[in-house]
Amino acid sequence: MTCAYCGMAYDPTTAFRPPVALRLPPGAGRKLLWVLAAVVLLPVLGVFAITCGVLVTTKKAVDAAVGKAGQTTKARVPFPTNLKAPVRPGELSADRGWQTLDCAPPPGGAGSLEAVAAIPWAVSLAQGWRKDARLERVDVDRLRPDGLVNARDDEAASVMYRFLSPSLLEEQRRQADLGKSDVKAGLFIEIKQGAVRALVTGASSRQELLPPHPASLPLKGVLEGLDRAGQLPAKPFFSGYLIYLEREGWVWYLNTLSRQESMPRARASDGRPYPYR
Repeated sequence: MTCAYCGMAYDPTTAFRPPVALRLPPGAGRKLLWVLAAVVLLPVLGVFAITCGVLVTTKKAVDAAVGKAGQTTKARVPFPTNLKAPVRPGELSADRGWQTLDCAPPPGGAGSLEAVAAIPWAVSLAQGWRKDARLERVDVDRLRPDGLVNARDDEAASVMYRFLSPSLLEEQRRQADLGKSDVKAGLFIEIKQGAVRALVTGASSRQELLPPHPASLPLKGVLEGLDRAGQLPAKPFFSGYLIYLEREGWVWYLNTLSRQESMPRARASDGRPYPYR
């Protein structure tokens, strides 16, 4: 063919050759897919592996910390913050109110407390406070007919021992003669809800009578003495106190909780009710 405009001649059968198909060798396509997969997946797998390693390391560190904390807790349980730390009798302070004592439990335990049998135990604690401590009174609340007090499980039950220090009483009187005295010469020791507490308290400077060491039957014997005299009402609980009277010695004043029945005082040494016969 000849171009009418420029006069150039060419053969149209050779101007546009058909495209040659690209043929890959056998198996080359599969290899190419593996290469592409490796290029795409390897970074992802690397990030995943690093993340897993960090998580495992962190978990081990946390487990170790928790285990250490658990061992520490078992080895030493911290004292509750809402309670006062226990103190020894010799560390009792006159200006700290009720203080929990770090001491052995009373004989028989607080759940089956025999108030008379525990007097020597209470005296030893009081003499840890002052060597000359003398028992002045014993109070019992919710005493059972068997002569015991459950001062562990019964929230309203308790036994209290009251003491005086003759030397502190003397110092109290001496300071009172000077017009001022802040000496606290008394001590309360209470067993209640399984705990032993103490309170350094004031005592009257007029206190003249310092009683001897008490001689008393166990409370079961005192109750039996009242029962033999027909003076013990059939009640599940009693309350009362042991105190020293100059002309009679140590006596128990016991009552029903309602105080509706009248009960005479009983002599501690033999359980006989007043008038003693």
